Amino acid sequence: MLSELIIKQAKPKDKKYCISVGRGLVVEIRPNGQKYFIVRAFQDGKEKRKHDGIYPEMSLREARINAVEARRDIFAAPAEVKCKITFDNFCNRQKKYINDSIR
Repeated sequence: MLSELIIKQAKPKDKKYCISVGRGLVVEIRPNGQKYFIVRAFQDGKEKRKHDGIYPEMSLREARINAVEARRDIFAAPAEVKCKITFDNFCNRQKKYINDSIR
């Protein structure tokens, strides 16, 4: 299990990288040395990310507690519905189809 010591000893690299805490919580270490807690969740095949806090201002324990609530919020939010056709447009097409088939 990941501990505060591992996060404290994590060194920045040329590119940002993540250390998994578990259950969708990761620590993102950026090249400037900042460490962010991020909650990751996948909904409908797409990744949703929510920044939870900055280490050491927020402890690992607090981040784990907040991550549970953040994941609940992510999954409680309605998924975006992308329809190519609206209901009114569909009805108009059906009316046209019926009228054309009657003639």
